[in-house]
Amino acid sequence: MQGRGKVLDEIYVPLQPKPQDFEKVIKRIKQTEPDVIFSTVVGQGTAAFYEAYRAAGFDPARMPIASLTTSEAEVAQMHPEAAEGHITAAPFFETLSSATARKFVTSFKAKYGPDVPVTAAAEAAYFQVYLAMRALARCGTDDPERILAELKDSEFDAPQGRVRIDPENNHAFLWPRIARLDHAGRFQTIWNPGVRIKPDPYCVVQSLDDWSADDLHTINR
Repeated sequence: MQGRGKVLDEIYVPLQPKPQDFEKVIKRIKQTEPDVIFSTVVGQGTAAFYEAYRAAGFDPARMPIASLTTSEAEVAQMHPEAAEGHITAAPFFETLSSATARKFVTSFKAKYGPDVPVTAAAEAAYFQVYLAMRALARCGTDDPERILAELKDSEFDAPQGRVRIDPENNHAFLWPRIARLDHAGRFQTIWNPGVRIKPDPYCVVQSLDDWSADDLHTINR
């Protein structure tokens, strides 16, 4: 593996797991004692997994759960003590402090309720609509091919930072961040390179050192 890591085990659970489905997972974690647990559990099973981890007495400071699929929405379904110390990577977190991010979060909660989580998926939906509608306005038609052509290389000041559509693959340059959950179940950014990254939607990149940063746009948020 890259980074000289080693996979100790790989376990699958149903898409809609029951608490007992995580019993074998917890047992294997106890046996293998990994440095980190990479979780791809989605939906309501996420809270069940984190609660099972907590009940087993594991220490997230020594062996955290790292996930690309655990957002503010999943954290809202679990006890803050079950969430604390675990790690997620995403381009946007509800706790970002930039003016654009704060305005987006404030407006979102004003419309949908103060307790509704604001996730990276919500932020993505927000800027995608703006990009699409601006492209439609520029080309003056709803023809998909003409809108797609107009979208190429377009940019927008999204809550995460200024995003850009890559003309090579029609995906967006995004701003990578890693955050750790605090005692209140809120994501606090612990790694932010301050650059937006060229998209690789088809997993062509084979080395961690090959990711292409956008040298023209850097930011510290």
